[in-house]
This record gives sequence, structure tokens and C-alpha cells, in this order.
Amino acid sequence: MNLPNLITIFRLILAPVAIVVMLYWPDSYWIAGIILVVAGLSDVLDGYLARSKNQVSTLGTMLDPVADKVLMTGILIVLAINGEVKSGVVTILIVKELTLMFGGLVLWRKVNRAIPASILGKAATVCLYIGVLSLLFGLKNLYWFIYAGVGLSVTAGLHYLYLAITG
Repeated sequence: MNLPNLITIFRLILAPVAIVVMLYWPDSYWIAGIILVVAGLSDVLDGYLARSKNQVSTLGTMLDPVADKVLMTGILIVLAINGEVKSGVVTILIVKELTLMFGGLVLWRKVNRAIPASILGKAATVCLYIGVLSLLFGLKNLYWFIYAGVGLSVTAGLHYLYLAITG
């Protein structure tokens, strides 16, 4: 257990906190927005620390994307429940994420490596953050970034699948 992994676990713990805030205090979406900003910054920090201090670990490699997905999809599920986002779009993202996590585990067991994040995956994450944060902070005119993020995420997932098959 190292500091980057502890930061990742902290980010994983933030997910249920944000979800509970959104479910029980819907007028306080901004609190979930702050939690999402903190989580995003902690993601950058743990990645930087892991690489700069040579503390990249198997646990961190596996847990980091899970923490990101749990937080973002959890918030999107609540937004869909509350009618802020179309549930079909969230369902597409969840199916893609579960498929990718399962595929990643199969790939890990087969070749003992993970496929690094692509530029498409990173662009999807940025779009999802912009779209979700805009809704959480009341800037509803930028919600379309969520749909762009889901589209990019599915495209990135297909690209990861291609890399896993060919590579």
C-alpha cells in the first residue's frame, strides 16, 4: 500500500458520499460538484505521484479506473433518476464500462498487462466531467458534453477492444 493507492481508495470512498448527497439533498448538487472536482484533482495527483515516485502498482493500475467509473456512473445514475440526463445514455455508458472492466480482467489474466488510457478515453473523461459538473453547478446549457463524452467513451471502448484482439 502506497500513497497513490491510498489517494485512489479515498476517491473510491467519495463516490457513495456524492451519491448520498445527491439523493437526499437534491438542492445541494453543488456539494456533489465539489466532491467531483476533488476526486478529479486527486486522480491527477495519484497518477503523478505513482509515476514520479516510481510507485506504480498492480493494485493502483486496477483500482484507479474503477474508482473513476464508480464515481462518474454513480453520479450519472442519480442524474438520470432525477430526470436530468436520459437514462438510455447512462445505460449505454454502464454497459460499456462493465464490458470493458470484464474485458480488462480477462486481458490481465491472459497477458498480465492493462491497456493504457487512449486519447479518446481521456477526451471522453474530460467531456463527461464538463457535462456533469455543469449540471451539478446549475449550468444546464453544457449538458450536451455528457452525450459527447458517452459517444467518445463508446468509441474508446471499441478501440480498446481492437487493441486487445490485435495486440
